[in-house]
Amino acid sequence: MAEINREPGKSARRATVGDEPTAVRTLARAFWSDPFLVHFYPDEAVRARRINLFFQLLWKVSMPLGHVAVTERCEAVALWRPPNRWQIERLTIFANLLAMLEAYGSATGRVIRCLSAMENHHPRQPHWYLGTVGTDPGHQGHGLAGRLIRSGLERCDAAGEPAYLEAAAESLVPFYSAMGFKLLSEVTVRGGPTFYRMWREPA
Repeated sequence: MAEINREPGKSARRATVGDEPTAVRTLARAFWSDPFLVHFYPDEAVRARRINLFFQLLWKVSMPLGHVAVTERCEAVALWRPPNRWQIERLTIFANLLAMLEAYGSATGRVIRCLSAMENHHPRQPHWYLGTVGTDPGHQGHGLAGRLIRSGLERCDAAGEPAYLEAAAESLVPFYSAMGFKLLSEVTVRGGPTFYRMWREPA
């Protein structure tokens, strides 16, 4: 992941294994009120117990692909998946089955229903997939997530490859639109939240 800003604490870099505790904490704090996490764990006490496990699992299945980006002190985190690797492989699922059950708990049905809806509406054309990006609430408003996203988009542009994401709230659509993403459609999960499918052609 190319560095795009040398201001201390704000440059984009490739994540290392040692970043896990801080990065997971950042994502858990960033997504505490996210519509999907609230849907998965509507009880705040349950969410408090499960949300770190949820992002530990997501980190674990993302790191082997080598495209997790963080700011210098992990104030912001972006999990990218490269072309033709947007799906989590079955072997990875089996290898992490116990961790999934521990993280999802009673939310397993809701999680699977949402992930299935996303998979069913996922583009099949090769692309870079921005699966997750978040900033610790104490550092929001300084453009950190934007720096990580733009760093990844520079790679997409250099390779002539498109990018795709699902925004979890309509209010986020203008943020991504400003970076060249276009809204494809909005999809409401049965009994759950709505996500906004967005696609960006390389510049």
